[in-house]
Amino acid sequence: MKCYFCDKETDMVDIEYLIGQNHLSCMLENAGLSHLKKEAVMTKDRFHLEQEIMDCWGVTDDVQTIIDNCEDMTEDQLMNSLIGIRELYDLKFRTLFNTFEGLIPSMKNCQCKEV
Repeated sequence: MKCYFCDKETDMVDIEYLIGQNHLSCMLENAGLSHLKKEAVMTKDRFHLEQEIMDCWGVTDDVQTIIDNCEDMTEDQLMNSLIGIRELYDLKFRTLFNTFEGLIPSMKNCQCKEV
């Protein structure tokens, strides 16, 4: 597939950069909103990082929900549920890692006290 806006191939691009068949950055630029993506990355701080870590802990609750209800599921439903959780948490962990990477430059200048 090719992005409607930039005509580049989108088959080998991370899903988080796509909306449908198009690049998010291309869509924002076309709409005159390219500054939003940069601002969203720049405004994250350690509190966002902590929240994203806590969101990722939800995987244990979600897996437990499936365990508690798997008797009522067909094998196909069970597999679809597990694949959905895997995809969801793959995105959550990518978001978490991107936030962490974005905070690394500010952490280098931190004058943190060692305990």
